[in-house]
Amino acid sequence: MSQQLALLSDALLKARGERIAKESLMTLASTRSVDSLPAVLQSAVIAGRKQELATLESEYRKLTQTFKVDYPRMQQLAEKMAENTAAGARGDRPGGGALQTDYQTAVRTERELEVALTHQRKLARGLSDSMAELQPASPRGRHEP
Repeated sequence: MSQQLALLSDALLKARGERIAKESLMTLASTRSVDSLPAVLQSAVIAGRKQELATLESEYRKLTQTFKVDYPRMQQLAEKMAENTAAGARGDRPGGGALQTDYQTAVRTERELEVALTHQRKLARGLSDSMAELQPASPRGRHEP
């Protein structure tokens, strides 16, 4: 029982640390550009989106040397570039939305562990009380011959 309490207590401390770290990121994101946060800068999703945009732009520039803007492939590329840029601007990136989701998940995990720890403590107290009732009364005050 006490081992379970210790495990839950450790898990709660770790979850609380995670929640505090994510809350700190949320605070930073509210004071400056989400794209400048280290967690976002290191994101594979953002790196992939930037690479895709660079590839699209490169192909578009090559085609401009041969074709006019109304050429179907040029229009497709322009649409894809606009979608890619709009997705980043609307927050379809690990920045805004993902930071909020990560934070909410951390808060939920912390709360669940708090509830589990409280429940486990109640069980431990109940078990302790039951054990005390089962213990024979101490023979204080009685003298054995």
